[in-house]
Amino acid sequence: LTLDAAFPNHPAWDVTEPTIELEDNLLTKNPNSYDDYDILSTDPDSIRRIIAVGTQNMDNELDLLRWAMNNVTMRFSKVPLITQAYDAVASDSENTWPGTILPGTVVVPDKPPNAWNYTEPVQDSVGVYNGDRGFSYIPLTENEVVEVVLQNALALNGVSDMHSWHLHGNPFYVVGYGFGTFDEETDPKSYNLVNPVRRDTVSLLPLGWTAIRFKANNPGAWAFHCTQSAHAVMGMGFTFITSPDLIESPPAAARSCVENSLSPQAADDDEPSSSTMSTFEGVVAAASVLVGCSILLQ
Repeated sequence: LTLDAAFPNHPAWDVTEPTIELEDNLLTKNPNSYDDYDILSTDPDSIRRIIAVGTQNMDNELDLLRWAMNNVTMRFSKVPLITQAYDAVASDSENTWPGTILPGTVVVPDKPPNAWNYTEPVQDSVGVYNGDRGFSYIPLTENEVVEVVLQNALALNGVSDMHSWHLHGNPFYVVGYGFGTFDEETDPKSYNLVNPVRRDTVSLLPLGWTAIRFKANNPGAWAFHCTQSAHAVMGMGFTFITSPDLIESPPAAARSCVENSLSPQAADDDEPSSSTMSTFEGVVAAASVLVGCSILLQ
């Protein structure tokens, strides 16, 4: 194949200036036209802030390279989390949501269990192994105002990757970004709470942090994950489960894949791996689960 023109001269993947210039010019023209605009003026003391630190880890049980959020590596459930959550709240008469216990799942903590200077190697601080792995989620209640600070860190090879994060089920406002370790006292003072861009996907720059804010006004189970398929399959993500006690029974299609599959079910300890799974298989595995987790129930 011969091309008559030269390829465009794109910047290298780790050159952040063009992205910053673009992001700084993305604003919401009429933010007060949206029903959730009030979250930009919500009392900071009533906002639930989640600091989600993404790290590259080794799984000490499987000896495989993984990603983790707050030291929890996401695994893909054969059963959509929305049906698990619905069944749990329907059968648990002792605990009300968000205290309901979902068997076989892992709750991602709101803050990393061990904080450090995220511009320094993780090997020199908290170690190279993830703390847990499983069908990971963060419980939310309807109309809760949530702020997620995505905090980047160095991968095990000493390089900080660029990530693109996508949230199913809820749009969000990108209220701020910066570099280095997010400071809860000083960095929120730089937020744009007047006309921040409203979207469902956002960039996380190398050695940077990005803050998003949304209202959890859509009961259900909503995947939040890196859009790079390899990172998602290796565990970079989790699910927000919002007030499953307020939804109707999931449709039969939500259970169909497991109940009607013609293929043998994989063993519980079968893990997708970047070393054993083709790119196509990884994309299919990630897409099938994420779609299953993102069923809109009205």
